[in-house]
Amino acid sequence: MKRRLLIIDNDKQLNKINEKILHMSGMVKELHITCNGRDALEYLIERAQKEYPLPDIIIFDIEMPVLNGFEFMDEFQRLDIPGKAHIELVIFTSSSNPRDKQKASAKGIRHYLSKPYLLRGLSDIIFRLDIEQSNLYPNRNPFGLERSLS
Repeated sequence: MKRRLLIIDNDKQLNKINEKILHMSGMVKELHITCNGRDALEYLIERAQKEYPLPDIIIFDIEMPVLNGFEFMDEFQRLDIPGKAHIELVIFTSSSNPRDKQKASAKGIRHYLSKPYLLRGLSDIIFRLDIEQSNLYPNRNPFGLERSLS
């Protein structure tokens, strides 16, 4: 299933690479990139106000200017926008600090990917989300396969 993605990262060169790779992968329905957590929050609020679909997945770095990844998570949790609970948060970072991973886990983050390899980790996450959603909605066919009724 194609997903709506929001990437929050101040590494403009890596953003361009990931944008190209993600579009070529066929996994992306819509992609928006911001360079810091504050811009991302404004983007989410604007989408909600206009009743546009929110991203399915938000991918963000820990070390960023303006709002770092943990500050973004705190502000995101305070947002009062419909559909927020269905957004999957994914940390994508070069940090090798085990405390960062523990802190992310304590905040409910289920996915922690290491830079620079986004595509493989993200494809695994999307596959797991499709499985989870098919279990929540058993009549839904997330893989677009024909079902035989006979």
